[in-house]
Amino acid sequence: MRRIRMGGGLLGLLLATFASASAADFANPLPIETSGAVKTLPAAFPSRWVFLDYIASPGLSDSKIELLDPGARSAKQVIGQIGADYYANFLQGTARPELYVAETFFSRGTRGTRTDVITIYDAKTLTPGGEIVLPGARRWVGVMQPNAFQFADHEKLGLVYNFTPASSVTVVNLETRQVLSQVPLPGCALIYPTGPRGFSSLCANGTMLSVQLDGAGAVSSQTETPPFNDLADDPLFSAPATIGATNFFISYKGRVQPIDLSAAAPRLLPAWSLVTEEEAKANWRPSGSQLAVAGASGRLFVIMQPNGKDGSHMDGGNEVWVFDTASHAKVATIKLKSMAQCIGVSGDEHPQLLATTLSATLDSYDAATGAFTSRALIPSLGAQTLIYPVRR
Repeated sequence: MRRIRMGGGLLGLLLATFASASAADFANPLPIETSGAVKTLPAAFPSRWVFLDYIASPGLSDSKIELLDPGARSAKQVIGQIGADYYANFLQGTARPELYVAETFFSRGTRGTRTDVITIYDAKTLTPGGEIVLPGARRWVGVMQPNAFQFADHEKLGLVYNFTPASSVTVVNLETRQVLSQVPLPGCALIYPTGPRGFSSLCANGTMLSVQLDGAGAVSSQTETPPFNDLADDPLFSAPATIGATNFFISYKGRVQPIDLSAAAPRLLPAWSLVTEEEAKANWRPSGSQLAVAGASGRLFVIMQPNGKDGSHMDGGNEVWVFDTASHAKVATIKLKSMAQCIGVSGDEHPQLLATTLSATLDSYDAATGAFTSRALIPSLGAQTLIYPVRR
């Protein structure tokens, strides 16, 4: 009975409140608020900005591309956002003010007719301006890879990696928005831009296959290196750090294999090690999903973990080691506040080392000193994340 009497009292109070409002109050209601604000981004993005490409946890079909200012206060870090679908891959254009997202849709959400597309966005407004439908339902849909979608020929071509499980690359003219060709890659995987108009792929026999394309997107030449990737004992991670045309591939045990991809055929440069003999005995190993990146200064940043073992290569780590790529010397150790799986480096004059954590945060460190600078909570941030500094 008490609950009934209290409910009646509350109802009476509400009725009295409405009754006390005058007719003038209802005749002059408050203006309706507009939600959100539409703004135009600058033609040239500030070099401190970065893009995050991630799967919005816990779902798989909801990917996001976020443009962030890591140096801003948390509430103002997110500049803009693009919604994407099913393990989307992202490229920022500089030849044209466009952003490109390779993504996959199903007509019934998680089932039905599949459509693979490259969606083209206006870089100033982040609004879609067109799409290129990719034939054959072949696009790689799996663990996000930065080398599953790449430019070639000064951004005239877009290259999309396919896996059905047969490997191939779809070649697209991004200027005319036409699909040009499909290049089979038997036993090889992923895309590393190579030479004037081509790409290379890592192969199951430990070699690297390189393909050059003609103006119509057809294969004009192919070369293959001798075996150099020890897949049985110490394989290379598939995502290298890149400085210019040199790709620094990192192995599971800490070997660095630089490869110069500036010409039509790859040139293997002398390999070197991240770890000393003493560090190797303590099983210090690289680990993470985006574990190695390069800064504009030519330094190499690598996530490291002690007591590494077979199968720990994706766990992430609590330290980032910094190396001079010319001398191969370790020049700094950055101790992280939380274990990181993905790192990136902003491209500004005072770069930030960015690290994503399993606590759905984006942590920032001064890349020169290693000092912790800020932490931003991104509630839907998942383990699968790629960090791209803006290109200018």
